[in-house]
Order: sequence, then C-alpha cells, then structure tokens
Amino acid sequence: MIAAADNMEFTLHRGFDECNDPKKEIENLIDLGVTRLLSSGQEHKAIDGLGLLIQLKDIAGDRLEIMPGSGINADNVLVFKIVGFPSIHLSGTSNKADAKDTDSFFETGPEGVSDTDIIKRVVAKVK
Repeated sequence: MIAAADNMEFTLHRGFDECNDPKKEIENLIDLGVTRLLSSGQEHKAIDGLGLLIQLKDIAGDRLEIMPGSGINADNVLVFKIVGFPSIHLSGTSNKADAKDTDSFFETGPEGVSDTDIIKRVVAKVK
C-alpha cells in the first residue's frame, strides 16, 4: 500500500492499537515508510492512552508523526497540544437529533453526524 501511495503521505489507522508490542512495532512502521500513525495509545479513548502515546512520540521523534485519536473533544484537546502532538483526530459528532448544524455528507452512522459546533469549540481551544 505504501508503494502504491507513490510519494503521498501514508497514515496507518488505529489497527496498530491491537499489536502486542507497540514500542517494537513503531520502529517497523518507520522502516516501512509510514508517515503518520493514528492511535489511541491502545486504549478506548486517547486520553486514557496518553502515556503510551507520549512514549511512542518520543521513540518516533521526527521520523513518524503520532496523531492521537478517539474521544478527543473540547474538554481534553489542550492536553494533547500541551504535551507536543502537532495534530489530533476527532469525529466531532453528535446524535442526529442533537446536532445544531449538520451536513448529511458527513454522516458517520445511523445516528451520528458531524457537528460544526463541536468542531468549532475544539478549534477555538487550540488556536
């Protein structure tokens, strides 16, 4: 897949969070040429995996970007900025009935939709 990406950046999704030895596997991803790793630090929510995410960031240095994702919101996004992550991933979704400003193009499931109010709150926190 990396070869097929042909000079495009390559982000590995959260499947990494199921590996048995993340500190070893991060080196394998670097050797393969992965540009970025989306991870929750092997926890359901990234805030709970923050310790491992920081360790992976330190191991990877500037060879691969660690992008925390899962459960990131306006209440916790500053934690990730403060400890030095250059980017984060979030869905910014709410239940369809609760969303104030939604766009059906970004439908994430039968009930969840992207909510621009949630996204705007997160962006405002990190500006």
